[in-house]
Amino acid sequence: MITGKADPADRSDDIAQLRQHLDMPDLNYQDISLLVGVQQALQRWPLLGESCRASAQGTLYATAPQREVLSP
Repeated sequence: MITGKADPADRSDDIAQLRQHLDMPDLNYQDISLLVGVQQALQRWPLLGESCRASAQGTLYATAPQREVLSP
C-alpha cells in the first residue's frame, strides 16, 4: 500500500544528489516538514513540550523529589 509519504532515507539521498548535481557540497538544507511535525506534536501533547524544555535546561530529573531511604 502506498501512503504518499516519502521515506526520509530517500529524501536525504535526493538532497545528496542535488548537492552533487549543483556542485554545492555545503548546501544547507532544512527539512521544513520535520519541523512542522515536531511543532504539531508539541501542540498535541503539551507535556512532551514541558519535558523537552526541562531536559534542555538540565532540570528534568532535578525537579523530581528525592526518596528518603529508611533503614530497617
